[in-house]
Amino acid sequence: MISVVLADDETMVRAGLKLLLRAESDIAMVAEAADGEQALTALADYRPDVLLLDLHMPRLDGPGVLRALRALPEAAGGTRVLVLTTFDGDEHLFPALHAGAAGYLLKSSPPDELLRGIRACAAGETVLSPRVAGRVVARMLQQDSALAGHTPASAEAALAGLTDQERAVLDLLTEGLPNAAIGERLGLSVSTVKTYASRVNAKLGVTSRLQAALLLQRLRSG
Repeated sequence: MISVVLADDETMVRAGLKLLLRAESDIAMVAEAADGEQALTALADYRPDVLLLDLHMPRLDGPGVLRALRALPEAAGGTRVLVLTTFDGDEHLFPALHAGAAGYLLKSSPPDELLRGIRACAAGETVLSPRVAGRVVARMLQQDSALAGHTPASAEAALAGLTDQERAVLDLLTEGLPNAAIGERLGLSVSTVKTYASRVNAKLGVTSRLQAALLLQRLRSG
């Protein structure tokens, strides 16, 4: 059972999310908070698997909650933070990720995307809305020195060695989709997706799926 604390200052948003989460047999919403200080209290009391966090709240906003958790990690007991917000600008996205958010979804996301995101976040995956994933990859591409040894020609040759199914998995990884969502798109089990992702890493000569996605993004950007 995945335990969730919901922090959002809008009463109607919390009501809608509570209905959505209560319909899931593997997710339990253990507490709700209308501001950041209430969120920190709920985290200390319940130690949930996931904190679903709005960015703009009174008393203490989402970034303030993230900073507090980073300073006092024992208060969260391993809680992973999934930001759920209406804001998709870089001025909100990157500070939240740098402050320790494990995921960033928009409130316009379909319900099934949110539910997948909660499950993926609880499983230790990074969750990004498709609308922001490309920008995150592009930013990391500029900063990741692990790919310095790949010339465009060598990267192109490595990509040519992927099977159609491996390339399809890589394309969806680049969109920031978690394993479960990739499996649903391609009709594969989660374990099969993980196997394909490992093969992609080996063929491309990288050590993580993120670096594989960065390599593909580099070629696409020319």
